[in-house]
Order: sequence, then C-alpha cells, then structure tokens
Amino acid sequence: MFEGYLMEDVFHKVGLRRIKKTFDKAKDVSKEQTSEFNLPLINAKNGDNGIMYYERMDDWESDVYCIGIVNDGAISTGNVYAQPQRTGVLYNAYMIKSNKTIDSAEILLFLSTTIEKAIKHRFGYDNKVTWKKVKTIPIYLPVIENPTPNPQPQIYSR
Repeated sequence: MFEGYLMEDVFHKVGLRRIKKTFDKAKDVSKEQTSEFNLPLINAKNGDNGIMYYERMDDWESDVYCIGIVNDGAISTGNVYAQPQRTGVLYNAYMIKSNKTIDSAEILLFLSTTIEKAIKHRFGYDNKVTWKKVKTIPIYLPVIENPTPNPQPQIYSR
C-alpha cells in the first residue's frame, strides 16, 4: 500500500556551505577526482549523478545518504540524484535528507526516483526547483500497518 506525504514531512533541506572563506574556481575545484580534490560537488549537471566538480574535503561541508536536487539549468532543472557517498553542493542545486535514518544506497535510489517523478515535470529553467516549492509537493511511499512515512520500503512474502 502507498500513502501520499508532503515532502517536508519526510525530508529536510541540508545546509551545506563552503568552510574556507575565499573561493577561486580555477584553483579550488577540479573536474577530475584526485587525492587532493576528493569531495564530489553537485551542480546544475545533467548526468554523472549531478557531480560536476571535486573539492578538498576540508574546505566544504558535506553529508552522506542525501538526495541532490538540481534547481537550475536548461536541461537539468528538476533532476534528482541519490548521493550515498559524502557529497557537497557547489551551486545551482541543494541536498535533502530523510527525517529517518537511511543507510542503504538502494533505498536512496528508490526515494530519488520517486521524488524526480513527482517534481521534474512541474519545473523548468523559468520556474526554479526551490525547496520552498518542493516541500509542499506530495510523494507516495510504501507504508505498513500504521500509515506513517516509511522511507525504507519492505517486500513482504506471503
């Protein structure tokens, strides 16, 4: 059985910022992951899980088991990506996290697909995908007996 829930009842926006005060894109990010530039950063990217650049881990706030939402970009607006690995946000995107603990990449993939299905068609380059707009959109999640959000879908055998 599936129940509808507002996004804000299941997820919250994660505020991830740059720790280092100065930023020079030419010096502070890399398009390739290296031992120095080891933190993936999401951006307005279509594909590659939304990851466009890599930054130094100590220079950026990051989180794990989040969902990245691209809020800008001619093609990428409304793309939703599971980010099970430690990830930060450069710009033109934001991260949300389940209000319940999730520690499975598969569940994160299920949730990101569900969210993209609910939001992608509603937004575009001229109508940005802000959290203020997204948080009031319903998504449908599997539930068990008590209809509370169940971001960890279960398969039952009879």
